[in-house]
Amino acid sequence: MSDSGKTRGPVDVSLLLKAGQDLVEVMREMLAQLPPPTIEQAVKGNRSPLYQACLVRQIEGYHAITTLVASNLGHMAPAFLRPACEEFFWIKYLNKVPAEAFKDLFIAITAAENLRGLIAQQMYIGKRGMKSLGFSTQFINKAISDYSAINEKIRGIGERLGWPTTAQTGGQSVVPTTHWVANQVGEGKLYDYLYSATSRHVHFSMGELLRRPETMDGGTLDFTAEKKRDFRSYFAIHWASTFLLRTAAECLEGSGDELTLPEGAKARMFDIAQRLGQYGIPAVTYPNEWRG
Repeated sequence: MSDSGKTRGPVDVSLLLKAGQDLVEVMREMLAQLPPPTIEQAVKGNRSPLYQACLVRQIEGYHAITTLVASNLGHMAPAFLRPACEEFFWIKYLNKVPAEAFKDLFIAITAAENLRGLIAQQMYIGKRGMKSLGFSTQFINKAISDYSAINEKIRGIGERLGWPTTAQTGGQSVVPTTHWVANQVGEGKLYDYLYSATSRHVHFSMGELLRRPETMDGGTLDFTAEKKRDFRSYFAIHWASTFLLRTAAECLEGSGDELTLPEGAKARMFDIAQRLGQYGIPAVTYPNEWRG
């Protein structure tokens, strides 16, 4: 992908769309040649299940983006960038975590996140609602007890890894924020940039709602303007490609010989990256948006 901060236009979204579809095809070929991960691997702390899970989700998210763009709904696609962004930061960080600590973290965080969802459901629908689904009171009480114990275990692992404490952050989660993780792997500026750009797509934002339209003759606002749709399509494809390629590189590096590229895939991926990067890096905002 290009390192240039300037956009070289005009952007032909159809060319980017074709390159993006080609990238999905190459990545799926890579995953197709891998043996399916097993529960035993996960329990033993093998990183392959996590790598494959992230790559599959990013490929599916990328496919969703290209499908939206092809359907003239590319302005909705940036919402899919946030998971890919977080996965890249976390995979890059976890590759630096010692094997034994990774094994403990993988098991503990997976359990804690699943239990948190269960407890949240119980808090919302109540014991009677949980019972109607087949959950016993004893099961729920044990889940609450286990959740507290597992969080303490995560806290202990975090202390060994130098994680900030909840007292330092003022938060409630014993797991550090993605902002902290991004800074640990030298990606703090990328975090700030992408989170500023994507937050408005996944949260309520008055600014983003009123930024979408084009001002037409007579001062009317057109919320269906093609220009804004094409820009957001370009933004989503560019950054989804970047995260997919960089996450794949981290997975390949961290897996040793377990993950490999199909024959000729490296040359194909380089060609696709050149095509995707031909217009430079899309900006979050342009001067014409600030003209009164």
